[in-house]
Amino acid sequence: MEKFEEQFERVNRFYRRFKEIYQGMRDTTEDDIYCFFQNCYHLKDFLKNDDKYTKHDASAIEHYVHNNKWLVICADICNATKHLILKNKPTPTVSDNSTVVVDSENNTLIESDGTYIITEFKVKIEHEGTEYDAFDVATEALNAWKTFV
Repeated sequence: MEKFEEQFERVNRFYRRFKEIYQGMRDTTEDDIYCFFQNCYHLKDFLKNDDKYTKHDASAIEHYVHNNKWLVICADICNATKHLILKNKPTPTVSDNSTVVVDSENNTLIESDGTYIITEFKVKIEHEGTEYDAFDVATEALNAWKTFV
């Protein structure tokens, strides 16, 4: 398996974890959610730097990422969670304008023995004045990569 394929598999693993969180099958921390967006965005670096990937050159990869709304949101979240303040934006098309609201809707069912089960977990992303469901963004971003790679 090539390095870019390993990273793509990593993105898919974090997507499956995210899905399990949303289905109430897994406890969560913000890190689980951030890891998906970070790995999803950084797939571009693996595509650019792996000599075995030849379908698109580096400029085509950058162009695709910075012109796909879902991958731009991934970039914003990735940069915000890695750097806090982004001093040197990679390109003007990366907006640095997304925020993640975690635990906005977290419904739990309390069992008689005192344990709890998460029945619904929703995370919202605000991007340029519009609110999105974070799992929907993750799904769209993953689909964008599936189309491109």
